Amino acid sequence: MKKIIFICHSAYRKGNPFDPNFGITFGFLNHYLKKDGYSAIRHSIIKGGESRIYKNGGEDSYFKIPFLGSLPDSIRYVGELISTFLFLLLNKPITVIAIDPLSCLVPSLLWKIGYIKKCFFITPDFAIQRFNNKILNKIYFAIDRFCTFNSDKNIVCSKTVIEYKQKIYNAPKDLFFHMPNIPNPWIIENFLNIPKIKNRIIYVGNISNQINFLEIFDAFEKVKVKFPNLSLVIVGGGRMEEKLRRIVEERGLKDLFFLGQLSYEQTLLEIAKSEIGIAIYNGSFNYDEFRDSCKIREYQALNVIPITTKIVKANAEEITKYQSGLILRDDDDFSEILSFIIDKKGHTFKINMQNNNSIYNTKYLDFFKLITK
Repeated sequence: MKKIIFICHSAYRKGNPFDPNFGITFGFLNHYLKKDGYSAIRHSIIKGGESRIYKNGGEDSYFKIPFLGSLPDSIRYVGELISTFLFLLLNKPITVIAIDPLSCLVPSLLWKIGYIKKCFFITPDFAIQRFNNKILNKIYFAIDRFCTFNSDKNIVCSKTVIEYKQKIYNAPKDLFFHMPNIPNPWIIENFLNIPKIKNRIIYVGNISNQINFLEIFDAFEKVKVKFPNLSLVIVGGGRMEEKLRRIVEERGLKDLFFLGQLSYEQTLLEIAKSEIGIAIYNGSFNYDEFRDSCKIREYQALNVIPITTKIVKANAEEITKYQSGLILRDDDDFSEILSFIIDKKGHTFKINMQNNNSIYNTKYLDFFKLITK
């Protein structure tokens, strides 16, 4: 059995779960370790999903742990912990990489008693209130604290999360390794020379009330009078999609397209063809305060000027520092911001975005060196 084991939870029922190829996931592991260099355990967070063991990395072949995904949540969680414990006990890996507290609890316990030599606890997102239930929330943070202190490093997506964890846990800074949510550069490089469609705007993400789409539509319609070749594409799905499609049809908005859910590489292609990227957040999600937006970094990596809000503190601070996009203020008129970018866009934004993007050029390699030294 492999000496490196990767453990995570993700949303899937059947078929291969979608791997977004950013952060420390199968994309990273397959690139640096190859598919025969590690094993993986993946539990579904969806009721009725599957728990899977990948003996040879990747997602090419796996076997299911029978019945586990169909059990009630509380029993399923216990079953996942037991199955993870038995798998690690039988295979005795040198290194375990685990995403989120529930995945890392067993490896941290085994690291603490010396059964596992290296344990890396990944925190890809964070929220002060993880559950509405106060008891569950306290349990979650008790486990999170245990995993933070009982691993070689806590791999954290945002410096704001590191600062907060240092404060609430009284944790030393050297417990943490900053690994932002950035796209895999070896995938991004395939899309760097895609021709741009002039004055094309793109939105990628969930189509929900987190975004004020009507404000975007109003601005698009207003600015299109001045720039007739303006277009807007919306990539993704969500509960508001059909309603918004009807609104667009009723208003007769031209050159505004819904592309639906696309694969990750198809999404990157659509981003690469665009000039302006919308990444506006209103703070309605628990994790917005500590969000680290890979979407913004994908825009920047592919020379698409991001328009965002100060809600995403980690990205907003970088954009302010490098002037690598525009941040909407509460009193800003979105149509004026769009007009400004279309009028002024050019090499300055592109240079600034690449400067911002370049600060993370070696991050994946740095993490690989960390886990293999």
